[in-house]
Amino acid sequence: MMKRFIAQAVVCVIVCVFLGTVLIPNSIVNGNTSEKLAEADHSASQMSDRNSVICGYVIDNVTGDPLADVEVGLSWEDFEGNNGWDSTITNVTGFYFFNTNPVEFELHFYPENYFNEYTSTFTVWDNQIFWFNISLIPIPEQTAHVQGYITDNISGEPIEGATVSLNWYDWESHHWNNYTSSNVSGYYYLGSIPGSTSIYVHRDDYFQYSSDFFFTQNNSLIWFNISLIPYPVATAVVCGYITDAELGDPIPDAQVYVHCVTEYGAYSNYTDTNEIGFYTLGTIPGNVDIYCYRSDYDSSSSNDNEVNENDTLWLNFTLTYQPDENSEVKGYVIDSQTHAAVRNAFIRYHWKDDVGHFYSKSTFTDQKGYYLITVPRGQVQFFITGNGYSNQQTSWFFIDDYLNSWLNVTLEPEISLVFDKPQPGIYINNVLRFPFLSKILSRFFPNSIPLIIGSLEITVNITKVTLGCNRVDFYIDGVYLRTDTEQPFTHTWNEKGFSKHAIQVIAYDNAGPCRIETIMVRKLL
Repeated sequence: MMKRFIAQAVVCVIVCVFLGTVLIPNSIVNGNTSEKLAEADHSASQMSDRNSVICGYVIDNVTGDPLADVEVGLSWEDFEGNNGWDSTITNVTGFYFFNTNPVEFELHFYPENYFNEYTSTFTVWDNQIFWFNISLIPIPEQTAHVQGYITDNISGEPIEGATVSLNWYDWESHHWNNYTSSNVSGYYYLGSIPGSTSIYVHRDDYFQYSSDFFFTQNNSLIWFNISLIPYPVATAVVCGYITDAELGDPIPDAQVYVHCVTEYGAYSNYTDTNEIGFYTLGTIPGNVDIYCYRSDYDSSSSNDNEVNENDTLWLNFTLTYQPDENSEVKGYVIDSQTHAAVRNAFIRYHWKDDVGHFYSKSTFTDQKGYYLITVPRGQVQFFITGNGYSNQQTSWFFIDDYLNSWLNVTLEPEISLVFDKPQPGIYINNVLRFPFLSKILSRFFPNSIPLIIGSLEITVNITKVTLGCNRVDFYIDGVYLRTDTEQPFTHTWNEKGFSKHAIQVIAYDNAGPCRIETIMVRKLL
């Protein structure tokens, strides 16, 4: 058996080396690896946007047998900030796989009758097959037992229906739980794994009980009797109004919790506001914290309120509206002249609903000019700008729940790149001849093109700019000639020609091309 495992390990390593993959074997297990690898490759090829694979085998740590029907969870986050959760089930050979984009991820394993396991964070890259094999530890038999009675600390009467939880853990961070309820006599009985154990007891109208950890041995029976302290009578009252911070309107159905810490433990009580935003609830004397919650609002609280017996504490709260951003708007921002990505473009939207709430949020484009921003349901208006670009603003439009919308934007550079030379007219050896005739021609024939005889110093200037340009490239008929880094930007054209030519100049800033201008000329010598 060991020789077979070693042979399969060698095969996996060779396959992964040739494919440029990562192999992280916790254990090498039975199964036709090549068939499963082909199956994963086939599935990946069917999803062009998910061209990476995470896969592996799950086996029993004791017997080495494959474990079927194990739930495997994939918690992931991509490199654009999106995250999510996928799950699958191992097949009869214990094999699992996921098709995925390049992501950072963790794996979670949830087997029956075995300890749950999860991994640290890994990264899978584009077109990569990432292997993670794991062996799971069976949960040991319950050869220890804990039993006892739950009683009232004041009256000594048995407490029926108390929830008794047994919590076990080992030094390898494995956890296990067992629970039951006390019967009419207050009696409970629980099986336990030998090892470090604690008991937790909960019953309405009583302070909760939690024991220290104690050790249970194999085939042992431990008596553990517990008396619960009943809550004191709630003789104090907390009340008040909860309103919208922006509109001032009452907020109905807001949840209000009171939490009081005493020497015996914690007391809690809760209620909801009525149609006029009013709440009232009882509490025991002590140091009281009050918390307010409402969907689509930020929570609010008031802490360390000392309340005495028969007190009435008035606490009013205002909650700030925070809509649920369950939709997405995404897109690319590009330069209108060069069609290049506009990096670090500023994206902001204003949002409003039908009752008068307003809300804003912003983001920036990445190196590819891409942005993604979450949006609530309602009316939105987008504002887009970039350093060195004019502003763009959309009209108001409606976003519904759970939509993925695209909004691509083209920005116009706030820069004027103009030809000082040549202008319409006749140039002989870099000198404009017959200027009066040239003005007449340009006035009555605006589409006339310059006539060049001999050499010419092409000159361009930047006349309007909000982001400094650091160079200009010169092209003739699409052929690169020269780069100039000082204004005025010039190039001396000495080449001979007897036809039309296109002079093109491209201005650059630190982010890339920011303006392109082209002029047609006719050259005779």
